[in-house]
Amino acid sequence: VVQKAFLYWGMLDNGEDLTLKQLTLNGNTITGTRIGTGPDTCWGRTNSFTYRADVTPFVAGNGTYTLTNVAIGGNILAEGASLVVIYEAPGAPVKNIILDDGNVVFPGVTTGTSSFNFLAAAPVSAKTTFMVGDGQEAQFNIQTGVSFTGSAGTTNFTNLFNSVNGPLWDTLTFDVSALVGSGSTSGLDTVIYKGDCLLWSAQAFSVTSAPVTIPPVTAT
Repeated sequence: VVQKAFLYWGMLDNGEDLTLKQLTLNGNTITGTRIGTGPDTCWGRTNSFTYRADVTPFVAGNGTYTLTNVAIGGNILAEGASLVVIYEAPGAPVKNIILDDGNVVFPGVTTGTSSFNFLAAAPVSAKTTFMVGDGQEAQFNIQTGVSFTGSAGTTNFTNLFNSVNGPLWDTLTFDVSALVGSGSTSGLDTVIYKGDCLLWSAQAFSVTSAPVTIPPVTAT
């Protein structure tokens, strides 16, 4: 059962054309909320923009979801999009799901960090997903420094962002269970600039957690 679904997308433009936040998902008109803006990603534009839309009414479960009517023309350049679906399955372990989002442009900054606060429960199962625009590391022989740190250690990712989900977009998920110990309360992703221009738009993190027990309320 789908509980929530969010669509994230990134755009470049000189200024913000009104069409940047509008598109169509499986025939349904979507108007996003701008969640961040910054410089462009080395394309000679003035600005980058990140948008988010709650598309829960239009996502029923597994299937094909098609985006159309994405803004084009002039100085507009669409980076890409990611669909994040939060669901409930009978018998599945309870998880804490965290979404960080915004607009972080490299080399506008040299380091970006997403921090997550949680309480992990055994057996630990944890995953994190990067949603990043403009990765062309293989093309330019660049390796952006990316790492995830939990209470049980750190792992480094190499040659990560190569626009595998379209010409200018990556939605990459990694299992980080081994780095999150039972009872852990925090973790973080770090991206360090090493030469490639990138648009970080959102980060998802999920980890097994203890069920929340709501105490009964007695009315008198």
